[in-house]
Amino acid sequence: MMSNYLSEVAVAMVLSDATMYKVSTHALIKFEQGYLQKDFLFHLFNLFKGYTFMEEPGTRVPKSGHRRGKVKSY
Repeated sequence: MMSNYLSEVAVAMVLSDATMYKVSTHALIKFEQGYLQKDFLFHLFNLFKGYTFMEEPGTRVPKSGHRRGKVKSY
């Protein structure tokens, strides 16, 4: 079980800009932020690291266009 604080943060993020989806019988939340909000995303990751299968946040890198090869989001 998550603490009340983490539950409130999760609900607030889903109501703002996180994505929630279902895989099999599990509900998952995707916290994705642009590269300018990197510090905020890493803070969220540290809060929820006990509930993730990832060791660190992933990155989204465009394969084409003017930002090709640069981090678009975390």
